[in-house]
Amino acid sequence: MLKVILSGHGKTDWNENNLLCGITDEAKLTSVGVRQSLYLSKFYGLRRDINEIFCSPLTRALQTVQPLANCLQLPITIVPELRDINFGDFDRRQINDYDVAEILLKAKNDLSFRFPNGESYLDMIEQARHFVLQKIAPYQKVKTAIYVQTHSAKLRSILAILMGVDLSVSENFNRIVTDNSIVYEVDFVASTCCWIDLFSGKEGAGLKLK
Repeated sequence: MLKVILSGHGKTDWNENNLLCGITDEAKLTSVGVRQSLYLSKFYGLRRDINEIFCSPLTRALQTVQPLANCLQLPITIVPELRDINFGDFDRRQINDYDVAEILLKAKNDLSFRFPNGESYLDMIEQARHFVLQKIAPYQKVKTAIYVQTHSAKLRSILAILMGVDLSVSENFNRIVTDNSIVYEVDFVASTCCWIDLFSGKEGAGLKLK
């Protein structure tokens, strides 16, 4: 009955410059990111079953979902739990720098590892779990659709929870593909999903995996 539509934000200038951008709210959509947001509104703007839009408080997510909200004539509900991970001391750093690449690999292999003065991926997963319980689960018996606009790693976290992914194995978390142009649609009760790449038009059933 309940459908949950989820995506990460469009491409940003920080993405293009290979900068880590967690809770920092300075990144803005590039022309490609703007196109992605317009594709999103065109693809889902006629979905009259969507009755709620939840969004991260960060600008890049809000810029992505605003055209869709305009099409659907729905308000955007800001949810703090949908923000990106806190990379702590490594926020704003170049992803390709040796020490950054090293610590990213460490966090990837050990989801409980906390970035210095930041969070771990497990912290982020718990935020996602709280969001699902508080904001999505109450609609489970309602024939409706909810749209969720978040960030790549938080999207991966929510998908893992909705689809019952075994997170005791970090690789199960890391394999979920959440590229900027990919949108997922999850049947909350059946725990099934499908995805579509808005740029290429490719689509598939289940989680898209690396």
